[in-house]
Amino acid sequence: MTRAIKYENGSSNNAGSVSYEYCLSCDGALSKRFEFDDTGTGSDLGALVSGLRYEYDGLNLLRVDEIYGASLSESGPWRTVEVSTHRPGQLSALLHKRVYIHTNNKERNGALIWDEQINNSPHLC
Repeated sequence: MTRAIKYENGSSNNAGSVSYEYCLSCDGALSKRFEFDDTGTGSDLGALVSGLRYEYDGLNLLRVDEIYGASLSESGPWRTVEVSTHRPGQLSALLHKRVYIHTNNKERNGALIWDEQINNSPHLC
């Protein structure tokens, strides 16, 4: 699925939509997600409300970015929302995570709200 449109009560009134892009070189992992408002008609998705971009290393999610600016467009600009560091060679062995919050839609740099070192030592058999 690359696009979904929600209609109100089975009518033709667009109640909002989302569009997805997948990374073909990353085993089909979700690469970008765009959310649109209800102004679209027919195949038009409407005005862009938000956008997220995902970056992977194999199956491990490394980074999430969001679109920001006065006039949102699918080409950006982008700013970081979440950064994760994983243990090499292991799936889902999260070592460190940082989450940022942005208080306005004009600035690239946000406040760091969560910065945690994950203490998950590997278990030996």
